[in-house]
Amino acid sequence: MPKNSANKPFFGIYFSNFDINTTVSTWLDIHPEKVPTVYRDALKQNMANFMFILLTILETCPENGEDFLVAAFLEPNYDYFKYSYTFNAKGEIIAKADRHYTDRNQYETDRYKRIAMIKINTIIILYELRTVAYVNKTVVK
Repeated sequence: MPKNSANKPFFGIYFSNFDINTTVSTWLDIHPEKVPTVYRDALKQNMANFMFILLTILETCPENGEDFLVAAFLEPNYDYFKYSYTFNAKGEIIAKADRHYTDRNQYETDRYKRIAMIKINTIIILYELRTVAYVNKTVVK
C-alpha cells in the first residue's frame, strides 16, 4: 500500500503517482462543460466495473465474501461515524466536530453494512436486467 498521503484510498482502491482529488478538481475547473457528459460517463463506467468486482467476490466466496468486503471496505470507515462534518460546495470537509451518540444513532455502522450489501445486489440486478434487455433487443432485430 502506498504510504504517500497523496495516495488516499477511495473505496479501498489506491491511486498511484497522483493525487486523484487534486487532479479531478483541477480538470473540472478547466473543463466544466464536460461534467454532464465525459466525466459523468467515466464515473458511471467506473462504478459498474467496481460493482462487478464486488459481486464476483460475493458470488465466488459465498461463505466469506461478505465478511471480506466488510473488513476490507466498510470497517476502515467506521471512524468517520465519530464526527459531524460541514462541507463546502466542492464536497471538501471544512469543519469536523465530535458527534453526540444517542439510542437512535448507535447502530449506524450496522445500517451502513446492511445498506452497502443491498446496494451491491441492487446495482447488479439492474445491470443484469439492462444487459438482458439489450441482448433481447439486438437479437430480435
